[in-house]
Amino acid sequence: MVRKWMIAILYSLILLANSTMASAETEIVQVSNLKTLEEVCQHYDELVFEGNQSMDYATFQVELGYRIPGSEASAKLINSFSENATGYEVSTPSHYVDGMNATNLIAKYSPESSTGEVVIIAAHYDSRDRAERDENPDLRDNPIDGANDGASGVGVLFELLPIIPNMNLSHDVWLILFDAEDQGVTPSMLGSKAWAANLTQEEIDTISAFILLDMVGDVDFNFRKEMLSTPILWDTMLNISTALGFVEGELDCLGEQGTDVYNLNKVPVWIQDDHVSATNVGIPAIDIIDVNYGDETILGGYFHTTNDTLDKISAESLGKAGKIVELGLRSGSWIDYQPSFIEIVNSTTNSTEEEIIESRMFSAFEKIVITSQIILIIGIVVSIRIIKSIELASRPRTK
Repeated sequence: MVRKWMIAILYSLILLANSTMASAETEIVQVSNLKTLEEVCQHYDELVFEGNQSMDYATFQVELGYRIPGSEASAKLINSFSENATGYEVSTPSHYVDGMNATNLIAKYSPESSTGEVVIIAAHYDSRDRAERDENPDLRDNPIDGANDGASGVGVLFELLPIIPNMNLSHDVWLILFDAEDQGVTPSMLGSKAWAANLTQEEIDTISAFILLDMVGDVDFNFRKEMLSTPILWDTMLNISTALGFVEGELDCLGEQGTDVYNLNKVPVWIQDDHVSATNVGIPAIDIIDVNYGDETILGGYFHTTNDTLDKISAESLGKAGKIVELGLRSGSWIDYQPSFIEIVNSTTNSTEEEIIESRMFSAFEKIVITSQIILIIGIVVSIRIIKSIELASRPRTK
């Protein structure tokens, strides 16, 4: 009798989980400009990004020395990037935050026929002021080279500088180098927060997407979904990555089997990074970050150690990150992501577009799957405890 009750309870829990997942599927958010794989592949032969210049510029940055806010190395980096930003409007706003002078660099490119929409490609250029995760306690107060955590993303942006003006784009592109992302006991993204705080609502409304590159140089470049990013941008990422052959088991634009770069099977991560400064003010954003640097632990390995050096990154990896950004730009995949460009399809609710978009900060379907699994586990544990209690109570007692 008891076992039948247990089976009945578990069966009811499974039905509940399935019914909630089924109801979640009735609410779909569709992006009006989401490019199909075929549309993305039409621009595959236009790609020119390689990664060698990115690697050279990462080397240049590390050789400058530690890029601590206010340092000579930081100033030289800003000057170098500005001098190479031909055809861009460059500004270097400074902000005094937490006792340091943080200087961002914003390079704006606007084609003559621009619609006024903006796509932002960003990276932080400061290197961490301490190696608190180093295996050697004597080195934990030392600054790090930041070859991957800092120089890699900036290297990709540098190689993009001369490529973007030749793409025949119909929208603006801003390349932004953020300062003071990785400083202090707990990295606080101070540069991007200051940038976001100074945006006007008019500027926010024109920014279609914010693409962040962080730690993209690991010789074994492999990234997964990051859950503080805007979910619809991961739909775009899937098509771009598939087209490039970066999704294992899927055919790329040439009909060849993809390799494991964007991994759909790894557990998603939640990373506080510069992209959160964008999403906090209503800008759709995505964080392309490889959280397995040197081993399979999340933000372990060489992360925040003195081993974050040039020999741990490669031009090939930087080339992959750059191709993702370039193909997204050439195919128009990064535009039309502000709420005004989004339509609701097959929704059974009376929610407004803004309410539904906000609710998708984490994928509704993914949240319900996780919640359902938790409910099942709790139900099983409770059922087992109840059964054991009943069986124990029904046994004859002895002295």
